[in-house]
Amino acid sequence: MEDERAVRLFEMLILCLLSTVLILTDGCGADCPPGTYGDECDTNCPAHCRVYVAEDVVYCDKTSGRCHEGCIPGWYDDTCNKQCSKNCMNNICNHKDGACTSGCKAGKSGTFCEETEEGHTRQATETSAGLWAAFFHITGLLVIFLPLFAIYKRQQKNDCIQKKFTTTCCDECSAVLCTNEEVPATGTALFSVPFVWYLPVMHMEPV
Repeated sequence: MEDERAVRLFEMLILCLLSTVLILTDGCGADCPPGTYGDECDTNCPAHCRVYVAEDVVYCDKTSGRCHEGCIPGWYDDTCNKQCSKNCMNNICNHKDGACTSGCKAGKSGTFCEETEEGHTRQATETSAGLWAAFFHITGLLVIFLPLFAIYKRQQKNDCIQKKFTTTCCDECSAVLCTNEEVPATGTALFSVPFVWYLPVMHMEPV
């Protein structure tokens, strides 16, 4: 009899301990009922959370209130408290960052559809005009200076051959300019001295 009584007392003690633990930890780590969150599960989930279709209820994180199923159309962010741009097509945007995922309404452009297409067109036109102006400017300079440079090089060659020609070759001229044929005199080099000084980028020495 005493042994049975001791066993029963021991079982009652275990049950009391288990009951105490359950009371102290009641609800810890458990999810809140659908549509609520918070330590006491007494706060409603954000109004713009998307409904979990399979159960027709709203679920959100117990601690932060983050919508588990994302947001309804027109809203974004973790708690769906930010509104999509009014210029998003069909009022649809990414529920994370608000980017317009279905395009923009007429006359708008950009990731968030906040830029006007007219502004983009004007900027593109101005950029294109600037590039064409630079192209024509450079082309004009080449058209002017390349023929003059060609004339200068030819005159320089003629002058060198006339002044330095010998029976063997041009002893003091560059091998590129040397020939074994004497060129008739054409007069004083028109561009020999002054033109060289106006072409410093060519790194030529004055004749």
